[in-house]
Amino acid sequence: MRFYYHEKLSSIQISDIPTKEFLFKKIGNRSSRLSISKFIDSMVETGVLIKEKTEFDKRKSILRPSAILVNEFESMHDQRFVKLKDLSKNITETSLDALLTI
Repeated sequence: MRFYYHEKLSSIQISDIPTKEFLFKKIGNRSSRLSISKFIDSMVETGVLIKEKTEFDKRKSILRPSAILVNEFESMHDQRFVKLKDLSKNITETSLDALLTI
């Protein structure tokens, strides 16, 4: 999602382009390459992610969020914003624990 919004703002850096290799490096210490690869492939098959060939290296593919994922992500943040707004109206002082439950 970070890449999606950076792309909209035209502030993309080559090191932040989401490819499978990029994700292997980011979360590879928590999961195997095979698990990550299977997860990404299933997300592409279900239409959550879109896989596009890069212009600078045809062997690599950029992983973009689909319209479905973007809409769900933004909807989730809108709901969170409304809940936080409601909390701030009802409580004069919001504790950190209350924010973590949302």
